[in-house]
Amino acid sequence: MEKQLTDELLLYYLKKRLKDSNRELGELIDYENPDRYIFKPSILSYVVLKDFDTSNYIIDTVKFLQKLSKDERSYWYNNFTPTIFLFGNPLKLKDRINFMHISEKNDIGWIAPSNPDKLRGGIRLLKLIDFSNIPFEWKKDIIIPFKKDGQPVQITIATGELTFQRYLIHLNHTICEGFITGVISEENVIHLNHVTVIYAIHKYANYVRVQRSEIDPDRLVAYSVITKGI
Repeated sequence: MEKQLTDELLLYYLKKRLKDSNRELGELIDYENPDRYIFKPSILSYVVLKDFDTSNYIIDTVKFLQKLSKDERSYWYNNFTPTIFLFGNPLKLKDRINFMHISEKNDIGWIAPSNPDKLRGGIRLLKLIDFSNIPFEWKKDIIIPFKKDGQPVQITIATGELTFQRYLIHLNHTICEGFITGVISEENVIHLNHVTVIYAIHKYANYVRVQRSEIDPDRLVAYSVITKGI
């Protein structure tokens, strides 16, 4: 059973996300003016990448989130914490950077959400990733079995408007927010599906990520959807 994503429904999900995490901010926003809800975050999350594999990134993002305290997760979620992606080799940097989690392949490292003004050490020397140098191919369906016989969860991401950089940002927020709110867990089998546009969602969709269009800020777009049990 599906329902079409009308402009009214997209606006509903945008408001719901903002009010669920930060009711005070959600009540103050002028939703007709997208510039009004751009604000400077007090903390940033950092990821250092040497290489990128979608499945491994999702698995290790969840492992990183498990190491955060409940309060740290709540603060991250309530403040819409941006993630900064930096280029580097975590294995060679671990003596200079206090990583909270490094992937099993040592190609991705996560740093605990931090005040950017208080960061010290090697991270200040790293450069933002030049995403144009990272080869990437959209795969229609990727299966990530956290638990072999776990409950299936479908994550759909609309890639039609996205560069790889923007894709990674939407993927990261979808996984983080889904885990923090309990929509996904290490007990699931995740089916990650890429489509050009999300026109409709399942009647019982558990999470819908709506933002202003990457190419036309006058439009609202659903960039990802999480649905459990289908």
